[in-house]
Amino acid sequence: MVAACAVSWGPAIAAAAAKNDIIPHRAGYELKLEKTRSGSGVIDVTGVLSYDWADSCDGWIIEQRYVMQVVRGDGSPVQISASYANWESKDGLQYRFYVKRSTGGAGSADDGEVEGKASLERIGGPGVATFEKPGKKTIALPAGTSFPTAHTLELMRKAAAGDKFDRRPVFDGAEVEGPSTMSAFILPQRALPPGGKPDVLSAAQPVWPVNIAVFPQDGKAAMPEFEMAIYLQKNGVVPELTMNYGDFTVRGQLKLFEPLKKASC
Repeated sequence: MVAACAVSWGPAIAAAAAKNDIIPHRAGYELKLEKTRSGSGVIDVTGVLSYDWADSCDGWIIEQRYVMQVVRGDGSPVQISASYANWESKDGLQYRFYVKRSTGGAGSADDGEVEGKASLERIGGPGVATFEKPGKKTIALPAGTSFPTAHTLELMRKAAAGDKFDRRPVFDGAEVEGPSTMSAFILPQRALPPGGKPDVLSAAQPVWPVNIAVFPQDGKAAMPEFEMAIYLQKNGVVPELTMNYGDFTVRGQLKLFEPLKKASC
């Protein structure tokens, strides 16, 4: 992101949250296989995803957990599970993160924990991330880096303003490496997500379809490492989403929704 544009983004974080009246909430999704890549060998995918977005007065607390079972043609199921917890200051400058994941059962080489903190000098400026787990390490964050909640709020601000595209480095701490480059395409608002209004929501709200492609930090790769589409309401609720892992794509349908108590600040 160009520095001149980034300077004006800081106040917009709080403005986006206020304008869209973010609802602290807990959401639960049922994950089902939507399609597979030819030759992938994947025949079925099922799982669940839960997502909490809480307000702690001075910051946002996000907790995410998922369990997914992938079945291939030889019948061998692989269970993938992960939990994420992070706190992000409302000015978008401070971030703390913890990740725990397991793939393929206990003792897998992919099992592990990542924990640390990060900070930015200013909105649009550079920063630094310090990891405590799995080992102590410090890495520089390039100018223009955003943290995850600030990135989501900026997408909402751009959607409300009629902007169609956003591209920036986003650091979430999920891996011991620098930020990923995320390109987002924001489509015109529509009355409902493809699956219609989830039964757990009391009323239908319009959604912005947002397609996000995730690239390595240098952004030079021709193909993204991961893609997702979210259907985003102006209050921060996502009633439907899809996640493309390359070999397969899963769709998440909202099956549980619970407003969380707003902090008394």
